[in-house]
Amino acid sequence: MKKYPTLQRITAIPIALSLLSCPALATVWTDSDIEQAVKRRVAWELAPGNGLKVVCKDGMVTLRGHVTNLLQKQRAERIAGSRKGVRSVINQVIIDAGPIEDAQITASANEALSDEPVFASQNINASTAGGVVTLSGSVDHIDLKRLVEHTVAPIIGVRGINNALTIDQGDVTRADDEIKSHIERRFRADVWLNDFFIEVSVDQGHVILSGTAGTVEQLRRAVGKAMVPGVHSVASDKVVIDARFKDTSRRAEERPKLSDSEMVDAIKDALMHHGWIVGSDIDVTVSDRVATLRGQVSSLRIKTAARRTAQNTVGIARVNDFITVGSTEITISDDLIQNRVQRNLKRNFYTARYPIAVEVDEGTVTLTGQVETPFERNQATIAASTTYGVRDVATEIETNRLLRGYRSSDLDTLTDTQQPSPAQALPIPDAQIKEDVESELFWSWWVDSDAITVQVADGEVTLSGTVDSPRELRVAVANAFDGGARTVVNNLSITQ
Repeated sequence: MKKYPTLQRITAIPIALSLLSCPALATVWTDSDIEQAVKRRVAWELAPGNGLKVVCKDGMVTLRGHVTNLLQKQRAERIAGSRKGVRSVINQVIIDAGPIEDAQITASANEALSDEPVFASQNINASTAGGVVTLSGSVDHIDLKRLVEHTVAPIIGVRGINNALTIDQGDVTRADDEIKSHIERRFRADVWLNDFFIEVSVDQGHVILSGTAGTVEQLRRAVGKAMVPGVHSVASDKVVIDARFKDTSRRAEERPKLSDSEMVDAIKDALMHHGWIVGSDIDVTVSDRVATLRGQVSSLRIKTAARRTAQNTVGIARVNDFITVGSTEITISDDLIQNRVQRNLKRNFYTARYPIAVEVDEGTVTLTGQVETPFERNQATIAASTTYGVRDVATEIETNRLLRGYRSSDLDTLTDTQQPSPAQALPIPDAQIKEDVESELFWSWWVDSDAITVQVADGEVTLSGTVDSPRELRVAVANAFDGGARTVVNNLSITQ
């Protein structure tokens, strides 16, 4: 029996938005369908039996229960917000962080901020009271204000963040019309936003978004894209969430066809005003929908952000990333990089309990070991990427569901031969894996599951069909791993 619902087709009810063109037919999910989809995903990401309660009424999901870290609470909200049919998320989860001293949290937070090259020229300080970290000082871009929060949230013991950072944009002054035009240009160039009617108005640097988005997570992305130079705040409470308006035929018809030169301009515009990337020397060329990036940047995080910016541009099918990381003025030894990466892994709530091995060769970090979920593996990669001197990260960490339930002390004493192998960790019939992968693809708003075929043999999942962008391709592969794939063969092609 499938874990995703048998869907009804009904005539969509028009919403009173003047620019909205509603598809003739729309899919409707019941509150029970949505609730079960969120429960299943939250249980896997945050461990079964975590006690989190999920209730859905009229498409509005309420989360209750207890977790032990701020990032867990945020993760639960983002999981719920990315499921189809969810109109809003009310996060009432309580954080029980345990007896971690405020002084220890403060030291870890300031250490994390000093380890991140992106913050080198910023004025940031962290202090802690009752597990709540207060961020004070200033940054020169609104993007960086959010990035500071993302850097502090995974730290063990953090119960909340009071972000009191101010935005010091120096002599940057922009007219409201200029800001509005810039945001609309970014929306049109983004593969996740150009299909929707999100309207922009600006009043003295304060942005108001209205219209419709497909999911809470898409709205979050729109808010991030609206944070351009000159913006002081972004309000999004006037945006309606309605998944019915993601209609494949309408998207294909309305998606703009950009020339190579227009794609170059779109990527350059995004890079020029990206809070992490601004000031970096990156050259962009596009030929036959393939973007090539060259140049040198100060950190791996900037390199990654530049590549993803290009991948998320309308019309781009592939990105050749030839950006190098490093500085000719500062040389950092491999031993120092190794110590810093190990320190980053130990202060991150999601990676601290695992015996992850770190090797460094001329600035290239190799991570090996086992973790429970792809999200934890990604957290390990981020912990290594956000360290001075790291030029590249090779993540050879395997996901192993059988690690769930082990204590940290148990994991430290296990040898490689004692740890269950990935094959042993997934004793799931192929038919069950196929069903779980199809369910993940179906409930993920970011992919068109109707255009993807799933086949499974001995735990190896093969994905065939089409996707609209490199980003959708990556999400589909991630969904396959989330559904239990041991390995994934990617036969998806990118069309537009």
